[in-house]
Amino acid sequence: MKLREKSIDDFCQIIGLKKDVEVDNSLNLFKKWTQEGYLAKKRKEIGPAYWIPVHSFNTGIYAGLISKKIDDDESWIWDANNFLWKEKPNIKEKSKTVILGNLLHDYGKPYIKCPELLDFKDGINFNQKSMIKKHSLIGFLKLNYQTSIFNGYTNEVSYISKFHHERPDGSGYLGLKNLSIGLIITMISDNIDGRTSKRPYTKQVSMKK
Repeated sequence: MKLREKSIDDFCQIIGLKKDVEVDNSLNLFKKWTQEGYLAKKRKEIGPAYWIPVHSFNTGIYAGLISKKIDDDESWIWDANNFLWKEKPNIKEKSKTVILGNLLHDYGKPYIKCPELLDFKDGINFNQKSMIKKHSLIGFLKLNYQTSIFNGYTNEVSYISKFHHERPDGSGYLGLKNLSIGLIITMISDNIDGRTSKRPYTKQVSMKK
């Protein structure tokens, strides 16, 4: 899949997401993100690292499709102290939060100390891997500065960026175990596109597998 301006503009239509101020601002932030710094350079060169925004776009789509399939239950209202949803929510609101968080989950990747590592086709050492792992925290911090854009959604969106590499068994980057349903959706969406898309350092797997 090639990331085109039309694709970004059609994002909401693809997954049936109703546009509002937060959605429009998030899409504009995503566009700006792809047009500056390291990603802008790679976009111009059609370099390998341009898979990052394409992956983020696809992950947002998968999150939207999965969210639409989930029945409303009592675990969805956001509890900022425990980083999970509780009580009965508005399903449209919860879906929007998860979708926007997935669209921007890799926001910190181009801002790591050596973004050239994202293009490596060969293996990386422990220190380089540790450097790449910092992208989730960097994304969290940068998105937290965007309070005016999200109009109250900043915490939910930025926490998805921070915890998107966590796993239910605690084997993720930060060792978090009690994952919210939003983070479970993120884990699934991220892995589906990660395994079925071309990357500089991994082989593409067929969606049938």
